[in-house]
Formats: sequence, C-alpha cells, structure tokens
Amino acid sequence: MICLCPTCHRKYDKDFKIEEYDRLRSIKDGYIRDAKARKSISEHSLREEIKELIETICNLDDENINSFDLKLNASTLNDKLKTGASPLLRRNIRNDVVDYFFTIRDELRLLEHRDQAAVKILLNQVNTYFWDMHSQYPASKDAIFNYIAQWISTKSGKSIEASKIITSFFVQNCEVFDASTK
Repeated sequence: MICLCPTCHRKYDKDFKIEEYDRLRSIKDGYIRDAKARKSISEHSLREEIKELIETICNLDDENINSFDLKLNASTLNDKLKTGASPLLRRNIRNDVVDYFFTIRDELRLLEHRDQAAVKILLNQVNTYFWDMHSQYPASKDAIFNYIAQWISTKSGKSIEASKIITSFFVQNCEVFDASTK
C-alpha cells in the first residue's frame, strides 16, 4: 500500500502506469530502509570508550596530527571503496585516514592497555552495526558510512564531524567495508 494525496490518487487510478508504480515503490522502500536504519541506531549499543576517542580528535590541533604516507595503505582503501562509494566519500575517508589514523590507533592502544576487552567489544560493536547497515544498503557505501557516523554521534553525544573521522578510521582498520564487501 502506498499513501497518496487525493489528487495524486485520482490521477494514479485513472492513468495507471507500471513505471510510476515502480518509482513510487522505490521511494517508499527508501523511506522504510531509512526508518529501519534510524531504529537500528537506538537498538545497537556502543561502548563509552568511543567518547574518549572522539574527545581526543576534538582536542587536536594541527601540530598534534600524526599524518602518514597514504601509499602504505592506499590500495586497500581504494579496493574497499571501489564500488558503491561516491568520489566525495572516497576523498573524505582518505583525508581523514591520512590526518588521524595514527592518533586514533595510538589512543585505542592506550585504552586497550587499560581494558583490552572493552576495546575488542567496541570494535565488534562497530563491525556488527556495519553489517546491519550493509544488509539494508548493500549497494550504497555512502549511506552505510553516514548511518555509522550518525550512530556513533548519537550514542556518544559528540559531533557528526568527529564521528565521521572515527568512522573513517574504522574503514581503514577493517571494521567497516572489509575486503569481502567489495
């Protein structure tokens, strides 16, 4: 069932075309997937340690960013994002990885020294949420990436920008878009 305003309903009843039905169904299916993804945000938990990672990112200045030579991992990143990702998403992830990968990795290592299980659970939670979004949006890495960043932002109470940087880290670290999701 597809809800239409009275005008569109009359028009649709009088001049039914399968192409129009397919277009309307596609719109409805998109809204249903979006609603499921938003509901999923509330259902999936996220470790408190994510707040510490985001705080670290938010408190960095240009002198504290440990960039690295992207040539070391560019092919892996390019393989992961070859299909289903817009050029803008690929560029943003690549830039975030270059600017923040080592800083986040080092912060995770410090957290891991305090509580190894908590970090392992956090990584598994991110991976589990990724697979949930991947099942809903198998062809759209942009949608998956954005929903993961939204989830991290919602659960941590931190900015979407910092959450996108953390999500980019998880892409490079293989919790999101691992090699099997080409």
